[in-house]
Amino acid sequence: MRRVHAILPFSVAILAACGGGSDSSGPAPSNNVVSTVVVTGASSSLQVGQTVQFSAEARNSSGELISAGQASWSVSPASVASIDSKGLVTAIASGTANVKATIQSVSGNLSVPVTDVGIPTIVSVFMPGNSFSPFNVSVKVNGTVRFEFPSNPHNVIFNSRPGMPADIQVTSNVTVSRIFSRTGTFPYDCTIHPGMSGQVTVVP
Repeated sequence: MRRVHAILPFSVAILAACGGGSDSSGPAPSNNVVSTVVVTGASSSLQVGQTVQFSAEARNSSGELISAGQASWSVSPASVASIDSKGLVTAIASGTANVKATIQSVSGNLSVPVTDVGIPTIVSVFMPGNSFSPFNVSVKVNGTVRFEFPSNPHNVIFNSRPGMPADIQVTSNVTVSRIFSRTGTFPYDCTIHPGMSGQVTVVP
């Protein structure tokens, strides 16, 4: 029994010295918090009537690119440019467009100059195959867009918004004109041919 009492403290000392405690060191926490948002555009400047795609990147505090979800977009002033939910900007009038993207409450901005190189008062839209060409046409307010229908029948149905002209029902081998009396962007579709879309941009 004395031998047991002599060895036990030594054994406890060895265990204490070796340590059975938990290791507090673990994997470093990931730096996946958005610190900055960088906005870039396919062009550093815009011309009135031009449509350009913009994109946004989220970066952490180390400047590393991270995946943080989709950006929400806005542009100001609305009199100079418009933007859709995916960052597609349409220039409306000369000035400076401030394009803004927000990801996880963090915003980035890019200022883009817009110049007016001369917008026509009459333009034509052609329909080669099942497409509108050009996809986007620009015209002065109170200007005319001539839709040139080929032998293959199509229609032109405008998205509902203030100032849109009357739709053009299914027709062929004819030219139909529409006057645009309000500034803005006016998307339209041929509803009998899925994916056949176009847009009219009306500027002051």
